[in-house]
Amino acid sequence: SASKVHFFTEKDATDEDGELKREFVDNKMAALNKAGHGMHMIPGAFRKYATSQKVRALVIDLGWVDPVVPQSMYIFKQPHVGGEVTSHQDSTFLYTEPRQTCLGL
Repeated sequence: SASKVHFFTEKDATDEDGELKREFVDNKMAALNKAGHGMHMIPGAFRKYATSQKVRALVIDLGWVDPVVPQSMYIFKQPHVGGEVTSHQDSTFLYTEPRQTCLGL
């Protein structure tokens, strides 16, 4: 899904059939969990930022030799719905080539 932008809902915003619950039908933004994983592929502000020399310089200063952007997303923290994001390391499920590396900013 890193070549396009997909929209993901909060798990508690949908019913057992995957449909939005009634309270979110008129306010779909409140059900949104994230937009990803190809935000950096679309021309605009996100791509400009993610591929900027400033971000590249920061990542190089952190010790990365040839940084690339394999995926990108906006994560929304909704006030009345939404699950906890538990501690995790993206590189355990985000495979990168030619070497297995991952850095979240």
